[in-house]
Amino acid sequence: MKERFLPLNIALLLPDHPLLEEDFYLKVGDRFVLLRKKDIPLTPERINRWKEVGVKSIYLRAEARNAYLLHLYNQMEETLRSNAQQEEKAKLIYGVSEFVTERIIEDLSEEVVRLAKDFVGECLKHLREQPDLLHLVIRNMSHDFLNQVHSNNVFFLATGLALFLGMEKSEVEKVSLGALFHDLGKTKLDPQILKKPGRLDPYEWTEVKRHPLWGKELLKSQAKGLPEEVVRMALEHHESKDGTGYPLRLFGEEIHPYSMMVKICDVFEALCGIRPYREALPPFKALLFMKEGMIHKFDRELFKAFVTFLGPEYYNKLLKK
Repeated sequence: MKERFLPLNIALLLPDHPLLEEDFYLKVGDRFVLLRKKDIPLTPERINRWKEVGVKSIYLRAEARNAYLLHLYNQMEETLRSNAQQEEKAKLIYGVSEFVTERIIEDLSEEVVRLAKDFVGECLKHLREQPDLLHLVIRNMSHDFLNQVHSNNVFFLATGLALFLGMEKSEVEKVSLGALFHDLGKTKLDPQILKKPGRLDPYEWTEVKRHPLWGKELLKSQAKGLPEEVVRMALEHHESKDGTGYPLRLFGEEIHPYSMMVKICDVFEALCGIRPYREALPPFKALLFMKEGMIHKFDRELFKAFVTFLGPEYYNKLLKK
């Protein structure tokens, strides 16, 4: 069986950690090129040199990489309460979240649902206690068309919006879980459709519009124990206020407010993210596009709150009279 390699953000490397006694690789095109043999010491100086020459991620065996990320997850409480720099804490919480999101996409099960719930509870506790962490995470989010990266980013954006709105802890948890699971239905979509660089043909577009229904089915059958609102967010995050969305063409207040929150974050992240069919937009241009070309699809008050949450530089330019 061919060995599988997965990426690990270089910011998460701990010098001389025993779980990292592995060969490291760089991905060049479709090939993996050896960067470091496992018997060469993983020193802070070596890691810094890689950073200086622009290395963002290294690749290692999937089994070893996942074991290391699980270790970071188990140590997250201790690290976030330590005297580590906030920038390092933000990178840790983002990396662990991406690991949880990958698990959801690759191996949906009751165990993974428990992992997601535990992570959300732990994450929210620290984001409430250290609100600057959230903005550091959002500022440093990676953008890719990989499903787990998109869902991970939507998770932090939706969680931040819910916290900004002052929602109760139990309700913030629902929004956060809904954001983590919102695009689960895409796992049943042909990957070639997701990666297509041009316009989708009618059949492909029909398939894309089915993914919210698939997400609902997967959550109902394989992820029991999640709040009903989480299922609704998976089903409704492409519905529009004016009734032109999919898959049910819901109108106005027929759409759950949490679904609308995830929709706004989903659209923003998609516009800012790398896609095979267009270039990414800077945040301000993405928000301007949403305001001028899509405002009829959103709840206006929630959109205004989202812009305000992102920062005064956006609010003052887009909304302040």
